[in-house]
Amino acid sequence: MTQSISLLHQHPQLWRASDAFSHHTIARVDTGYPDLNSILAGGFPASGLVRVRSRGAIGEVSVFRHLIAHNPQQKLLAFINPPGKIHQNWLSEMQASVNPSPETTESDSPTTQVIYPQSSEHCLWATEQCLKSQACYLVIVWQQGIDAKQARRLQVAAAQHNTLCLLYESSARALCALPVALDIELAPSGPGLRVTVHKNTGSWAGRQVCIEFTHTPTNHAIYRAMNNSAALQALAEQVG
Repeated sequence: MTQSISLLHQHPQLWRASDAFSHHTIARVDTGYPDLNSILAGGFPASGLVRVRSRGAIGEVSVFRHLIAHNPQQKLLAFINPPGKIHQNWLSEMQASVNPSPETTESDSPTTQVIYPQSSEHCLWATEQCLKSQACYLVIVWQQGIDAKQARRLQVAAAQHNTLCLLYESSARALCALPVALDIELAPSGPGLRVTVHKNTGSWAGRQVCIEFTHTPTNHAIYRAMNNSAALQALAEQVG
């Protein structure tokens, strides 16, 4: 009986509440959103595999703009199997919004590698090689249908080589447990996104927070003008 319990405790998908105390020294990276930092025990993990469940084209990459801009050692940023084209101007604007500097030039921007694999097997292989190379500070990959064994390989490679890997998966797929450092889900919420934490090593799951994108245009100015009777009266007089 004791041996059976010992084997159960070693299972990679089993997490115990007491494990949180053994992970209090996990390195974290600022998310750029204080409320998100709070529910993530200080920020995104500095290394390991992070699964991001999301629909496409809702700003799912912009959530990590501070993380993308955080490259103190000027290493490589790798995009693997992205659903669209990665534009340098978009990356430069994202980084400038986090670290504005009048002295920044195009040569100062981090080197970016975009990889379009021919199959899902090639996608996982390319991801693992990027993590093991130690040339990348961040690897962002879009891959569907990853299983626990494949996720475990990426998690070990990322943790051992001090690299962070973001794994995007469609939220339309059934949720299954994976051995990752962080498991979150993104959903539209007003001018931003709602972030739900399914798993966070060293902290509690089941937390939610809504974040807003300050660069996203809104209709707030129009609503304020329409609710201002004096402004409407002045406008009516000007129109005649």
